[in-house]
Amino acid sequence: MPLISSKYVLLLLTVIILLSGCGDRYETIQAPGAIAPKLTAVQAALPTINIEKTRALFALASKIEIDDKAGLFELRKEGILIHPGEKSPSKISFKLARSYHKMIAQSFIATLPADATAVKEAGTVGVEFLLDGKSMGRFEVSRDSNNMKTINLTNAELLTVVVDNGDGKPWFDWFMLGVTELK
Repeated sequence: MPLISSKYVLLLLTVIILLSGCGDRYETIQAPGAIAPKLTAVQAALPTINIEKTRALFALASKIEIDDKAGLFELRKEGILIHPGEKSPSKISFKLARSYHKMIAQSFIATLPADATAVKEAGTVGVEFLLDGKSMGRFEVSRDSNNMKTINLTNAELLTVVVDNGDGKPWFDWFMLGVTELK
């Protein structure tokens, strides 16, 4: 009689594979020589967002410009993830069609793996909101910040969000956009 059953070994291997983050391409964009991320994550204080309003904004995406392998745009439970490209910013345009008056948006960096926080440049982006092509100013978002911005959308056709590397490095730049209010 074997000491460990084959079912137990198969279950253990499955758990190891699932917990190791197989297929998570975001963790591959890190500083050269950085220690591989462990399974634990540092939990930052995430802002409270309205996921239904965030989904509504995500559905309005009309033009998505992400260049290279690092660029990314997707909906997550914490908000809308926009990762800049290694060499160029990611630009996402949302077609408002003069249907909205106000948006309160939260800008922050998603929770990073514990070892990513050891990389000084990790989780720093530059963000710019443009309303019908007119800049509302550029600001920086880091893993230590949580920015709330109220945007007057009255008569606006298009909202564009531009996310760049901020410090020139694309390591763990997991910018999140969450909507608190959209009306």
